[in-house]
Amino acid sequence: MKTHIVSNPKVLGGKPCIKETRIPVYVVLELIEAGLSFDDICGKYYPKLSRNVNKACGAYARQIIQNEDVQLFGAKTRYVAHRHAETGYPQAIEGFRR
Repeated sequence: MKTHIVSNPKVLGGKPCIKETRIPVYVVLELIEAGLSFDDICGKYYPKLSRNVNKACGAYARQIIQNEDVQLFGAKTRYVAHRHAETGYPQAIEGFRR
């Protein structure tokens, strides 16, 4: 997966993107969320992408969720995510949800 997704502070503010493009991972995930198949994404929207790249975007999202620490504090929930040890992708997210 790391071979397909990169994060560079000089490209789109460091948001994870498809390697050698300016296509953010979240855009591919939005297309998947909208119900498009990997074949549709590759064929209609981004013909240079492969199915492996689309799968890597899904795997990236899964890893963020899988490695997220959730700490419950009464009525508030604190979400804390860290840099993933295997991929090295930044996951420093902190916030409170009521």
